[in-house]
Amino acid sequence: MTYVRVWDPLERFLFAMAITFLVMCTFLYILRGKKRENFTERIMMYGFACIFIHHAIGFFFIYLRAFAIPGFYIDFIYYGDYEKIGPTYKTLSKLVYVSTAVTYIFFLLAFEISVKRTKYILTTIQVIISIIIIILPYESARLFHHIIYYPFRTISLMIIFYLFTKWSRIEFKAVSSFLLVGIGIIMVGSTLASRDVVMLNIVPLYIYPPLMILGTFIAILPLIMDPKHFSKALFLWKLNGAIVISILCGFYVFFIYYFGFFYYNSLILVLYTSIFLYIYYLTISIIKNEQRLDSKDVSKENIIEKRANILGIFTRPEKITEEEVSISKEKKICLVCKGKVSGINFLCRECESFYCEKCYNALIGIENLCWACDAVLDESKPFKRLEKEEKETLVDEKVRKEKL
Repeated sequence: MTYVRVWDPLERFLFAMAITFLVMCTFLYILRGKKRENFTERIMMYGFACIFIHHAIGFFFIYLRAFAIPGFYIDFIYYGDYEKIGPTYKTLSKLVYVSTAVTYIFFLLAFEISVKRTKYILTTIQVIISIIIIILPYESARLFHHIIYYPFRTISLMIIFYLFTKWSRIEFKAVSSFLLVGIGIIMVGSTLASRDVVMLNIVPLYIYPPLMILGTFIAILPLIMDPKHFSKALFLWKLNGAIVISILCGFYVFFIYYFGFFYYNSLILVLYTSIFLYIYYLTISIIKNEQRLDSKDVSKENIIEKRANILGIFTRPEKITEEEVSISKEKKICLVCKGKVSGINFLCRECESFYCEKCYNALIGIENLCWACDAVLDESKPFKRLEKEEKETLVDEKVRKEKL
């Protein structure tokens, strides 16, 4: 009979705050998605929201199941015995496995609807995983959840964020690094709250809830940060990538020390680290190559833009150059996606920059302002300036002078 620290009042309060922040983050992404007039962009925002509600629901059941562990309360600390867990604990644990597996389906579905390239293979796999977890008894579901679902979720997330980065413009490539770090830190918090780690009785109870809160805050940054902070994509990816690698290596040392090299989590971390290092190398290479592209070589950029510009739903470039505005006018190229405008198109009434229908509708949903001159695109709808007027770019001034 071994009793370990399970919870104390401070841990309960911080854990409840972490769940609250995740719910707030979910609603923030949903509200931002509702403002999107473009269906694909709206669905993708809802998909990101599913990632956070996925963790919020799982943590809610983890929070409740701590009260179902047999034990005693003394000196403001509850000590429990995991060897005597009953049906209530097992039921709540099964709800953790089922809820996280089912909610992840919606993120994968949103991704596959947006990119239209994977033929819903990922969603189908996740549906099968969810059905198996639902029908299996508790112990079998627990093993399946840890051995099959966790690796699939983690690896698929890393690959998806890599594709987000690859298929988005250079101005938006830093966004995925923040999402990856934020979700990664949330996962670290959930790992420290897991049964195996708590049973070691060495990790302070109040460590993992602040990590969940920190990860949630980082994941919200792409929605609230000034766009100019995303302009240094290479630097931010190097910085955030170093954080992820440090976390993975730290956990690797932790599990090796306490459980041994051949412990399942030690082996799976080797796989995670190897995959992330490969993806990290590819991402850095892509960013460096795109930074070398000649700004006049529209065709190279167009190859990227035609695939998808997923991360462009978060923000806008820090500034538009005079050359980009000129090319947009002369060659009828959309100022946002750099694609050739055909069929229905829109012109800014002030600077006459071209926008395709998709990008025009998306801009109205974001800020309703022209990227080149900050003129209101649709006067019948509200607008929001994402940058201070006194920081208007040199391009804006030149465009206005041409109009005088």
